[in-house]
Amino acid sequence: MLAPEESIREIVRDCMDAWNRHDAKVFASLFAKDADLTNWRGQGATGRDAIERAHVLSFATRFKTSHQTSENIKVRLIKPDVASVDIWWNMTGASDDSGQPRLSRRGIQLDHDERGREVAGQSHAQFGLDGDNPDKIAPMR
Repeated sequence: MLAPEESIREIVRDCMDAWNRHDAKVFASLFAKDADLTNWRGQGATGRDAIERAHVLSFATRFKTSHQTSENIKVRLIKPDVASVDIWWNMTGASDDSGQPRLSRRGIQLDHDERGREVAGQSHAQFGLDGDNPDKIAPMR
């Protein structure tokens, strides 16, 4: 049996893997049945089924050639069965709604994990980052 922190990191890896395979069913299965997810646009989905439906469309369009990696995963156990998880991520290969390539982006995803499943997630994206220094965010234009 994995330690709680390693178990959470494994869920993050599984989530990234499902994203990179563009598998909405597996991606959504990593969330609790009644999870809430808010994307970087502020759009939300409540429940595993809604999360899956939203990603079926996204993976068929703007994210069909996207690839995500995580650079830093910070896990803070709040209680034995509840954790706060910050995931610094990078994405390449996405397109806008008209199919034009979109800039690579980086962001932080804030998750709250309960009993081994993600129950809430928010994703914040930042465009125009300084590529030489991943810790320095370039000014917005």
